[in-house]
Amino acid sequence: MAQQIDTHKEEVINFIDLPLTIQAKIVCGRNVISTFPRHIHDSYCIGIVDHGERVIERKSQAQTIGQNELFVLNPGVPHSCRTDTLRGHDYRIVNINSQEMTKAADQIWPGNDRLPLFGCTKLSDPGIRKKVELFFWAVDCGEQADKEDSLLTLLTEMILRFSHRPPPVYAVRGGHKVVKNIQDYIHTYYPEKITLGQLSAFAKLSPFYLQKLFLKEMGITPNEYLIKVRLQHAIQSLIQGANILNVSLSTGFSDQSHFTKSFKRMMGVTPGKYLKAHRIAIR
Repeated sequence: MAQQIDTHKEEVINFIDLPLTIQAKIVCGRNVISTFPRHIHDSYCIGIVDHGERVIERKSQAQTIGQNELFVLNPGVPHSCRTDTLRGHDYRIVNINSQEMTKAADQIWPGNDRLPLFGCTKLSDPGIRKKVELFFWAVDCGEQADKEDSLLTLLTEMILRFSHRPPPVYAVRGGHKVVKNIQDYIHTYYPEKITLGQLSAFAKLSPFYLQKLFLKEMGITPNEYLIKVRLQHAIQSLIQGANILNVSLSTGFSDQSHFTKSFKRMMGVTPGKYLKAHRIAIR
């Protein structure tokens, strides 16, 4: 359920709960000029500044997070936030409580009860930024499977690369066969609703292990492969003359809007523009 707090005529902060397998809360600020005095969160904060600058001060040291830069805060860390520009700043944050982060770490190494902690506040890493942006794209435009996939990928990368003592990754054998079985499953059932949970149950592996194996073998996640397969079938149907609405529903997308957004993200253009270019090319 989304809530909205108006703190100024141009300043808005939105809160959105995401009831996923790993539960999360999204906080989006626009034109934020307010100063937030020293406070403590009971959750992890992983965020990106979309416009302007956010200044985070902790232990009497201030760090400026610029446009397109990331920041991360552990739970229980006293800090204050402000902006030093009159125009304010825009930001997006995903909040994960300690229990949910422990759940994510446990998927990397079953039985691990070590709470991941991050030593840095500012992150300048293009790879992580891309995963953060993909997650927020999924929140705005994707289905449940997109959100689950992108959040798990983001948290796994964060834990393994940036936590103080990353857990060891348990090696899974027979990866090639598992991936082939998942591919076959996706090619058979792509028109139906397929979640990461269903695929991991089919493979008898945790979602993390399944993603790890699939990424190693294919270079993309199972959900990205699913979208790729759906779009391949959709393109063939469009070229044969089917209308966009029927194609979107028959290839497993929830509606035409989700199909169009997924198509544009993967292909760079909308289905209509793609068809127009295709017809011109074959004349």
